[in-house]
Amino acid sequence: MTISLTNLELIKLFATQKINLQVQKETDQLFTVLHFHGKDYPFFLRIFEQTKLLQMMVFLPCRITSKSVADLSRLLHRINREIDMPGFGLDEDANVVFYRLMLSSEKKKMDEKLILSYFSSFSRLLDTFSTIICGVADGRATFSAIMHELKALKCNL
Repeated sequence: MTISLTNLELIKLFATQKINLQVQKETDQLFTVLHFHGKDYPFFLRIFEQTKLLQMMVFLPCRITSKSVADLSRLLHRINREIDMPGFGLDEDANVVFYRLMLSSEKKKMDEKLILSYFSSFSRLLDTFSTIICGVADGRATFSAIMHELKALKCNL
């Protein structure tokens, strides 16, 4: 079924998945907190009226050390290169790691199954990569060590 891209329609749609979205009054975007691996991930949905785009964005709960920025950047680039829906990023000014997905709509309407399918993929990517990303961000792991482990796994398969 096709829905109009409005905050109210998105709230209703995500409620069917037991996700309680709220309106952030200052920005008029929707938000909630997702939970993976015992951590909270702020999640935002924003409709860009002029361009008919829907943005899904989540911030990873990582503490980024200054020594880890280069390794973290390399890791995010490598992950984005390998996945079908690249979108991991690093904002060095705000010191945050995020995943952002932009969806284009036709006449501010989208199929609800498509939105939920993207959200499901979005969630799976976070579940898969967030622990590794945060490990590099806070210095518990390095890009080289992770690549070494991946190569070792490939040899054992």
